[in-house]
Amino acid sequence: MTHIAHTKVEDVTMWFKHVDSAALRARLEALDSEEEIALEVQNVVGRWRRMRTGRDGRMVNGLRPVGPMKDVWLGWFETEKGKVVTVRTVTMADDLSGAASALMVEWTSPEDEAAFAGL
Repeated sequence: MTHIAHTKVEDVTMWFKHVDSAALRARLEALDSEEEIALEVQNVVGRWRRMRTGRDGRMVNGLRPVGPMKDVWLGWFETEKGKVVTVRTVTMADDLSGAASALMVEWTSPEDEAAFAGL
């Protein structure tokens, strides 16, 4: 079950410390360096990437928006800095199909790729 959390638009990055849900913070902290996650923020679904591990080897507790979400978040940062927005995890269809194909290795052979390419 996904719970609604809240965060503030305080920076070009979404910092974990600004997320008011311990459960969501724990989920975000479990991400690997540069791993992506789909989030719905203020009713807009987009992809986010955990920031790269710092030079000192410590994980950076923040997310950067990716693709079109970057334009949305930066727009909010410019016009609505300090606003509290809703945030929750979502599952994208491409996340599910990628996970399922990794489980079904018999579908990823070069022979099957050649036979089913373009379908």
